[in-house]
Amino acid sequence: MNSAAVVSANIINDMEEKLLHAISSSHFLTLRQLYHDSLIVNNTIGQTLTKTAFLEPYYLRHIVIEHSNSSEQEISLYGDTAVVSVLLQMKGKNFGFSFEGTYRYMRIWKLFGKSWMVVAENSNVVYEGSSGFKND
Repeated sequence: MNSAAVVSANIINDMEEKLLHAISSSHFLTLRQLYHDSLIVNNTIGQTLTKTAFLEPYYLRHIVIEHSNSSEQEISLYGDTAVVSVLLQMKGKNFGFSFEGTYRYMRIWKLFGKSWMVVAENSNVVYEGSSGFKND
């Protein structure tokens, strides 16, 4: 990887950490800054959400993350665009109902001027006993 790509990968890694911290602490203003206005989200139950619909539960504090741990992060860079795949173990409450699980997220970050923003996000539940097979 050339030095520019390493710097970009480090920046994306920092942005992911900032995003996960904002999610865990329900910091709505930071989330609003990190997600682009034209955001498209496909959530774990197959819904396609706009930025407003996606962020509303955070604004209303219906989603509370009590614990999260990320691993298996992979970052692919394409000029002013980055694709991130990350495994998240989370525990919390969603509309008062407790949840705990492992989720695979894929986020697409794009550079707008000097600001990186998420333009698309997809999440999937990773079920216990899923194959550990990893593509090369």
